Amino acid sequence: MRVPVARFDEFLAGAKKLGEVIEQGTSSQDVSEEYYDVEARIRNKTKEEERLLKLLEERPASWPT
Repeated sequence: MRVPVARFDEFLAGAKKLGEVIEQGTSSQDVSEEYYDVEARIRNKTKEEERLLKLLEERPASWPT
């Protein structure tokens, strides 16, 4: 479940009122590094595509297709 950090304690207190707490655990995952990694991979693939398209445009007409 995704809960804004600023409202986490409020959410937890409200959830505890819904029934008997048998077990409680929390975890979080920082995905910002993964997000930036994906952005970098997209930029690299775009540049690679541009280079390949330029090569295709520059190839001699006599090359087999």
